[in-house]
Amino acid sequence: MKNTLYCYTTQWAELDKKNLVQMLNKIYHLFLNGLCDWRVANIERLNASDKLSISYNQAMIRLMDVDFNQDVNLNKIKTHLCNHLRCELKNVSEYEFE
Repeated sequence: MKNTLYCYTTQWAELDKKNLVQMLNKIYHLFLNGLCDWRVANIERLNASDKLSISYNQAMIRLMDVDFNQDVNLNKIKTHLCNHLRCELKNVSEYEFE
């Protein structure tokens, strides 16, 4: 059960590799679009500052190098997500609503 992610659509189910990659691709595109929008809004600052331009280019290179279909990358991300999202069942309270 370690490093297992679950998702809820109509019921709770284990998040399979295909759906995890789909979810990560959506997040990836949000990051990429956000960075592109930031570039358009700050083009003058980028042109005026070599340091900022280099940082932007390095961020773009790192984003372009992402491949969620490689098992090594997917397992790293899954492990980090599981460690971050893990909660102890003892600390979870059950509530009943009428």
